[in-house]
Amino acid sequence: MASFMTATRRRLPLNIEGMPDARSACLLHALGCVSVLTIYMTILAGNKTRWAWLIGLANQALWLVWIFASQSWGLLPMNVAALDRLWPQPLQVDARLT
Repeated sequence: MASFMTATRRRLPLNIEGMPDARSACLLHALGCVSVLTIYMTILAGNKTRWAWLIGLANQALWLVWIFASQSWGLLPMNVAALDRLWPQPLQVDARLT
């Protein structure tokens, strides 16, 4: 048990006092902001707001930045799939309006 705790403690981005270092705190804050934007974009899309796709594309760009900054490579396929779904949206919205 002690070796597991030691190995786990080494991987955590904590400084001596047990507080997150500045980079980790910034990444956690960015994750919260990007998550809120994702929820907001989903609500806008559910309400069929015309510019929900724009929020979605900007949000996916922020997710991509977060994926590279935090090295969370497992989220990369999700980002590519979401971009694939969001990219044609402006064309479909314009076609429905004409």
